[in-house]
Amino acid sequence: MFGNKEQTERRRGDISLQADVVVAGHIAVDLIPALSDRAGGLTSLRPGQLVEAGGAAFSSGGCVANTGLALDRIGVPVRLIGCIGDDEFGELTLRAVRSANPDLVSGLQVVQGEISSYTIVLESPGIDRIFIHCPGVNHRFRSQHVSPEALRGARLFHFGYPPLMRSLFSDQGEEMALIMGEARRAGAMTSLDMAMPGSDEARRVDWPRWLQRVLPEVDLFLPSLDELRVMLPGLSGLPMEVAVREAAELLLDWGCAIVAIKLGDCGIYCRTAGGDRLQQVPHAFLSTAANWRLRELWAPCYQVDVIGTTGAGDCTIAGFIRGIVADLTLEETLQSATAVGACSVEAKDALGGLHSWEEIRGRIEEGWKRSDKGPEGEGWSWNSAIQIWQGRLDQANKKEVDE
Repeated sequence: MFGNKEQTERRRGDISLQADVVVAGHIAVDLIPALSDRAGGLTSLRPGQLVEAGGAAFSSGGCVANTGLALDRIGVPVRLIGCIGDDEFGELTLRAVRSANPDLVSGLQVVQGEISSYTIVLESPGIDRIFIHCPGVNHRFRSQHVSPEALRGARLFHFGYPPLMRSLFSDQGEEMALIMGEARRAGAMTSLDMAMPGSDEARRVDWPRWLQRVLPEVDLFLPSLDELRVMLPGLSGLPMEVAVREAAELLLDWGCAIVAIKLGDCGIYCRTAGGDRLQQVPHAFLSTAANWRLRELWAPCYQVDVIGTTGAGDCTIAGFIRGIVADLTLEETLQSATAVGACSVEAKDALGGLHSWEEIRGRIEEGWKRSDKGPEGEGWSWNSAIQIWQGRLDQANKKEVDE
């Protein structure tokens, strides 16, 4: 780990004693059939075509299950809030969560007469994933599903996938802003993850307007670059290095304190606000606030043999949240995020590759190598001591602090 080992151990102890994270929003059950590249796999699909599959992985899915259960597995106390229907898929969802930790099912609310959400994930070697998704009762999620009792004592409130939840994308962001605002007033830092708009209705949303309404209530915003390219048309066609910088500047201007953009196998880009915006974040940065101010970092992935990428972004977020509730520096937090995300892709489903934090930390301390994928072009400096890329803003800020 970075920094003083004794301090890090003390912070990690603080997680188990004090930290409390609530993860709310979209929950589903995932079915992931094993597809080979024989006979072309998915590329050979035609009407009337039969594609042979192997065994199927079955797991809970969506932000609530993926991020929430990942946090639980790496030692961060968590509560889950989500809605399921009173049907077979709802029973399967409950069974999957219960098998991970029976204490976590209490926050899942069964809505009578509604269907549960499910996703069929099609992965084949050499092509991107295909999702067949039914949002189900997630379309009905509203602020009343997040009770004041559920928020009591929470240090961080994380919400995921509003683009797959009609009640939260169809009103220009009013309901989403209400949920996040209530969490902040309850004393929790707020964190928001997105998803690719999956329906024609969701794709027609004025996402810039939606984000401008919601982001003032969001402290930590964690979209993927692919999602931002859909929601912010001005990013279309821009090189990755240019797109992340333009997006981050815009999103910070719209009100959030921290932007962390997921870049798939290219890692994660993070930019933070200046001024007093970080001081407005509840329950965060107890001793590391100065380290987080006005930063620009790009953390590459760790090298792994990729088995499946379902839920990798959600697990990366779990690692990021772990860093925050442990009061780690931004460098340490990005290390935690990329390490947890890397473990996730070592299994077919989101959680099968995850281990305890002690095991993950052991891999890091043994010299776990980073990927060589990173930013191209001018304005980036590789810091070999912390294995991270520093952007122009970060270099200028460090020079100002040193002086």
